[in-house]
Amino acid sequence: MIPRPRIALSFLSLFSVLVCIGQRKVPFGEILLKERQLTQYKKDTTAHAVVLYERGDNYFKIIDRNIRLVKEYHVKIKILDREGFDEGTVEIPWYHNNSLAEKITQLKAVTHNGTQQYNVLPSEIFDKDVSERWTVKSFTFPKMEVGSILEYAYTLVTPFHFNFNGWDFQTSIPKVHS
Repeated sequence: MIPRPRIALSFLSLFSVLVCIGQRKVPFGEILLKERQLTQYKKDTTAHAVVLYERGDNYFKIIDRNIRLVKEYHVKIKILDREGFDEGTVEIPWYHNNSLAEKITQLKAVTHNGTQQYNVLPSEIFDKDVSERWTVKSFTFPKMEVGSILEYAYTLVTPFHFNFNGWDFQTSIPKVHS
C-alpha cells in the first residue's frame, strides 16, 4: 500500500507536467499546416475569424532601479471570411500621466498569406490620444485576404502596478488556445 502523501505528491507532479506541456510558448512566425488549412471553425461555424493562439505573460522586473510590471503578449488570428477583416485593425491602449508613461516595445506584426509574409512597417503604426491619460497604438495588417493569419506580439512596460489587467478567455470571436 502506498502512503497517502506519496499518492498526493505523485498526482501533483503529474498535474504540473501536464500544465507545463499545455503551456508551450509558440515562437513568433511559427505557422502550423493545420492553421493554414483551417477554413471553418467547427465549434462555431458562424465565426468570421478565430484566435488560433493567444498568450500573455505578466511579471515584475527591475528596470533602471525601479520595479516595473511587464506584460508580454502574442496572438495569431485566422480570417475565415470577409467580415473577419475587422480583426485586422488593432488598438493597444497605454496609460500616461504628467510624469510617467507606459511603453510598448518590441511590437511586431505580420500578415501570413500561405508562404508569403507582409510585415507591418514602423511607419504604419500610429499613436492616437483617446483621452487625457490614455493613448492607443494602432495599426492595420497589410494585404489581408480570406485565409490570412494575422500575428502580432508586443511588450508593455508599466510603472503603474495597479494596471494588472485580467484575462479574457473569450471575446467577440472564438479562441482555440488562450
